Amino acid sequence: MDHLGQTWKSYDAAVSKFVFGGLSRMGYADIRKPASPLTRGKPLIDSPTPLVTLIIAYLTIVSCGFLSQKLKGPKKQKADPLWLRILVQLHNVFLIGLSAYMSFTSAYCAWKHSYRFWGQGYSSSEKDMGWIIYVFFLSKIYELMDTVRAATHACMKCLLSSAEADS
Repeated sequence: MDHLGQTWKSYDAAVSKFVFGGLSRMGYADIRKPASPLTRGKPLIDSPTPLVTLIIAYLTIVSCGFLSQKLKGPKKQKADPLWLRILVQLHNVFLIGLSAYMSFTSAYCAWKHSYRFWGQGYSSSEKDMGWIIYVFFLSKIYELMDTVRAATHACMKCLLSSAEADS
């Protein structure tokens, strides 16, 4: 396990250097310092590596799926079972509810603290908006992971149906 941890640290250092070096070359200020006390130590905030890795996985899976469908052509799939369609609908209703909650809560916080349209200075007493933005960030990562899962599932279905057709 120690080797895996060391490998991750090396990978994280390389990705962080690439991301922050690229931002610096484009003229952006160093966003790592000073870290906001609202986000310091929260998962997926201290390093860009998990998000960059997820985006690379997403692009790889989608590209492989696109290429496999382009090469093999579309195949007719059987319909998903009823329980799965209901689960997908509940999942979508949950995401709609979460988006509505975040929208209304952020609008309320902006009104409550008299936020301006073009920016607001940091105040340690206003933690509501920081929490909502963090929940929004996590929800977008969740949705990206769900898309990766769906793309992987579709790619596997395409590959399996191609293998069955070839045999």
